Amino acid sequence: MQRPLRLVYICPAQPEQLGSSLAFKVVHGKPINTMGLYSHYLGDFCLVGAASNAGASILLQHFQREQMRALESSLHTAYPSAALLYPLASSGERFPIQAPTWPGSTIPSGQNAETFQMLLEGLSYIEAWGYDVMEKAGVSIQGPIKTVGGGSMNAAWMQMRAHILNRSVEITVDTEAAKGSALIAAAADLGGLKILGQTPVQPGRIFYPAADAVERYAPYVQKFQEKFSRFSD
Repeated sequence: MQRPLRLVYICPAQPEQLGSSLAFKVVHGKPINTMGLYSHYLGDFCLVGAASNAGASILLQHFQREQMRALESSLHTAYPSAALLYPLASSGERFPIQAPTWPGSTIPSGQNAETFQMLLEGLSYIEAWGYDVMEKAGVSIQGPIKTVGGGSMNAAWMQMRAHILNRSVEITVDTEAAKGSALIAAAADLGGLKILGQTPVQPGRIFYPAADAVERYAPYVQKFQEKFSRFSD
């Protein structure tokens, strides 16, 4: 019987940071090295990953941290803005499309809730696209999307992500990078992934998708891919 596989979407390790990329990782039964994916062996399994240059650090180019905290309550998490922005902090994208010199979308200059929501939606659409690419490449994605890093502190964004992804999103409380690295390094000598499964992880808050919000966002998830896939090399 095949062991259920679990996907992890990784933001920067330290909660106070907003990273320059969106990293995807999934424990999988075999290596996959296609469509922008790469693999590393992990005991009897593989760690299949990818990374987008569209990171949450784009938010800091347009907003102060205090502004983002103040605007969080103004986000309409269940109602899309209808904007389709591909936010890149600098030129070039590598996943889910490959466009080495493409600068991404022009971001509106307004420091308001509308622009804030457009950026968060864009990052979430990219994430949804990334999972779609992974599944088309043969990756099995099961269970909640586990997330860490500075972006996970914005509860409104986490709820928006759940609606856009149509998957539950769980904030991982234990985010020490050193602990994760040590467990992975020890896995080969201590029973492969068995030791990871036996290691207690403090559960975090889970955000669940709502059917009506998923239905509202679904057309924009599709339109986003249609609009920006033409920039891929």
